[in-house]
Amino acid sequence: MPRTLAAIAMALAASAALLSSAPAAVAAAEPTGVVQTASTVVRLDAANNRLKVAITVRVANHTPDGTEQYPCTRYTGGFFSIPYPAMCDRAVKYYVDNTSVVVDAAATGLKATSGTKSLTTTLGTTAAATGEAYRSVTIQVPKLFNGDRRTVVVTFTVPGGEPRSSVPVRALKAFARFCVPANGSTSGTVAVRVPKRYAMSTSGAKLRATLDGSTRVFSSGTISSTAGWQACFSGTNAGAYRTERLDGPGGSTINLQSWPEDQAWADGVRDDVTSSLPMLERLTGVAPSTTSPIDIREAGTGAQRSGTFDGASNTITVGEDFGEPALVQHELAHAWFNLSTFADPWLAEGFAEWAGRQAAGEPPCDAPDDAGGSVDLGHWLSVDGSSTQAEHDAAVAQYLAACHVITAVADAAGQERMTTAIVALLGRRDPYAVDGGGSGTRASAKATWEDWLDAVDELALDPARATDGLAADLLVQYKVAADSDVLAQRAAARRAYRSLLAASPGWTVPVAIRAPLADWKFDAASSAIAAAAGTWDVTGETDATLDGVDARLGIAAKAWQGARTVSELRAASDLADRQLSAARAVAAARAALDQPLDLVQKVGMFATDVPAVDEAIVAVRRGDDDAAAKAAAQIRASVAGLRATGEQRIVVGSTLALVLMILLAVVATRRAIAERARRAEARQAAAVVAIATAHPSRPSAPPLAAPDAAPAPRGDRWQHNPLDDSPTQRWDGPPLLVIPSSEGDPDIAKLVRPRPPSDDPPPQS
Repeated sequence: MPRTLAAIAMALAASAALLSSAPAAVAAAEPTGVVQTASTVVRLDAANNRLKVAITVRVANHTPDGTEQYPCTRYTGGFFSIPYPAMCDRAVKYYVDNTSVVVDAAATGLKATSGTKSLTTTLGTTAAATGEAYRSVTIQVPKLFNGDRRTVVVTFTVPGGEPRSSVPVRALKAFARFCVPANGSTSGTVAVRVPKRYAMSTSGAKLRATLDGSTRVFSSGTISSTAGWQACFSGTNAGAYRTERLDGPGGSTINLQSWPEDQAWADGVRDDVTSSLPMLERLTGVAPSTTSPIDIREAGTGAQRSGTFDGASNTITVGEDFGEPALVQHELAHAWFNLSTFADPWLAEGFAEWAGRQAAGEPPCDAPDDAGGSVDLGHWLSVDGSSTQAEHDAAVAQYLAACHVITAVADAAGQERMTTAIVALLGRRDPYAVDGGGSGTRASAKATWEDWLDAVDELALDPARATDGLAADLLVQYKVAADSDVLAQRAAARRAYRSLLAASPGWTVPVAIRAPLADWKFDAASSAIAAAAGTWDVTGETDATLDGVDARLGIAAKAWQGARTVSELRAASDLADRQLSAARAVAAARAALDQPLDLVQKVGMFATDVPAVDEAIVAVRRGDDDAAAKAAAQIRASVAGLRATGEQRIVVGSTLALVLMILLAVVATRRAIAERARRAEARQAAAVVAIATAHPSRPSAPPLAAPDAAPAPRGDRWQHNPLDDSPTQRWDGPPLLVIPSSEGDPDIAKLVRPRPPSDDPPPQS
């Protein structure tokens, strides 16, 4: 009897050892000779929001029977037997009378059978090794001695939780999420069967997926070490979502996709979208980079993220616990601020959180507690299920710091100026050229932190007269910009650039300056700025020197603004200098031309072809300094020669006038003589007519002497009779000449007797 009890006690001890050594997730290594394998099959029953689980456990006891020693009393031989203590041997049979499995903590309807016989089960406490999700179940089986085997089937269901419930399992029509452990202390297998219409993703242990009709089967294969093995599943059934269409940003469409079982999520997210979208559009100033429909899809709230944005598919997932402040607005803001527009994750997340809080009316982001300077935005962290709490805390601090940087800049700049910077960033416009027409664009498709710094400095902070270096200091503080020397060079180049802008208002900064500034080549930018200095002043002096040139709108200004290299800037400066010199020369010539002229110069100006000043101005405007100089020289020469020309013209004119007067006098004299002759002839003719009429029988008188013939001299050389005035007196002398009288009436003629011929010489005149 004692030996029998001892044997039973030893068997119970061995069984207890087997059970007590099993870990929470899966049974630990069994004592030598006992083999336990398990096959776990999980089926997703979305119609009833549950998982159906069947675990088949096969237990075989291969522990051989043995012997053991125990203290006993022996007796000596002989007539007088003497007892003495000794160690005796006895047979021992080892057996197993229970097995165990790990089930979901929320398992219901647990049953264990072996063949047709139901077995007794005992629920244990939640296994510490696997967290609160699982617990162990002990199943009583008939004793299994050496060589005995038994198959035990354990079945149960795992109810899925309702939206926003504390139950981690979801087995809904449109969404499923659950995890599966492995069983079997020696080895095990796991197979998870889900309808193929679910697009499942897995994490944890690796699985192989195959199709079995309308079911997708995820198989583990043989698991040689089941301790700690786990596979998690998360998937959606797109066809089961309830879809509602809303008006999206920039004329796009938002597809609001909710679980059929969760009307509260649809109502809440719809309200958040419609109320915050106008504010997001005002903050950003532009439509999103894509006009494709935006899908906002309900998802299970995870331990790592309550919302995500997938730029590749333009899909936003918002956890079922949508009530987190600014969650919907943050994710919707990712339609503008994402990794397609920004090269640095901290920019995308910082902008999205800032804009989301603005749209939701939530408090702005404060600076995180970073006393040790541990926040490093340049190395963005990502967390997953295996991340430690410290890693989670560091990731949260990064989000807050990124949001704080954007918030601090936006507060200093003001909403309107911040929006201007955002428009430039999202449009990849060069902030150094935006005010000049936005002609330049950045080379990269995605904005870097350097692009961000240029945009907020140039378009937001500088116009707001914010503290110089505000944004750059934040980048240094949070380890985005590590090289402070580069930032110092940038600050110096930008100061020179701002001075150039102030000195040349209205001109567009040339590419020769913008390109090195945008490329952060500050030595080259400084050289270009130095080469560009002064051209504005020179063109202004040209316009002040000579009206009509419009040098600040002319070729030098265009050459300056179109310069792409430093040499082209210098060429523009040289052109402006030459244009000024030409303007001075033409202005001096015009001033000489505009001086009052004396009489001699006016005579010289008359009918003189002086070169036009307008042509010289056109030459200056055209930049043809040779033509302008030539025209100015001609004008000066013409003005200088006016006096000589006038004097020459006066002499020539006087001479011509004298000659003309002489000619006129000659002509007048000749006309007078001719007139006197004509009158004399007329008088003579009248006298002859009168005589002929008085003495009709008198023979015709000889022709009259010429009017200018000298009268015959009087004297006693002439033999004549005294004049007989008697009308009856007959004149027997020679014929009388009728000479016009120079006295009294010119029509009264004097009759004179012609002088007879004489041999005396004519009198001297």
